Parts: sequence; structure tokens; C-alpha cells
Amino acid sequence: MDSADTPDLQTMFDQMRRVCEQMDDPSIKFEEKMRIYAFGVKLNTKIQRILANAERMVVEIVSMNPDGSLKIEPFVSDAPERVGDNRGQSEKRPKNLPTSRK
Repeated sequence: MDSADTPDLQTMFDQMRRVCEQMDDPSIKFEEKMRIYAFGVKLNTKIQRILANAERMVVEIVSMNPDGSLKIEPFVSDAPERVGDNRGQSEKRPKNLPTSRK
């Protein structure tokens, strides 16, 4: 799949929301829920990779020195490592997908 076939992040969030809704739907059979869950896990991995790549792109924070000149500092994250930010490790399966908000 090339980048032209990859949905944008908002579309992926909408798809994930739909996955959550379908997982909560009691009328959907177990076998179909397993297919939906597998899709959701793959989608979650893609979303996490996109967000991790976006975070890496933010490498500097620009602020002002007291004299008015620009001060550039390296971006340092204190956030814990996320699923999908596995840099060479095998992909981790999330414990569960977020539930839909009703």
C-alpha cells in the first residue's frame, strides 16, 4: 500500500471509533468481532507509528531569550514509550482497544 492509499489520521481515528462501536454491538457475532478486532489492532499500530513519527519530527522547541532573541532547545520527551514505537522489536499487541464513549 503506497501513501496515496493510506487514509489520513482523522480517517483512521474515525475507523477506530467505528471498530469500538462494533465491538460493543451485541448483534455482531463472535467470529465477525474477531475480524473487527484484528483490523483494530492493525489500525492501532498504524496510528501509533504515525504519532511516533510526528513526535520525532518535532526535534526543536523555539522560545524567546530575555533579550528577545530566539532560543532553540532540543525536544526532550518524558512520555513513556508507546505501542508501535518499538524500533526494531516485534510489534506488541495492545491489551485492549479503547471503549467507545456513549
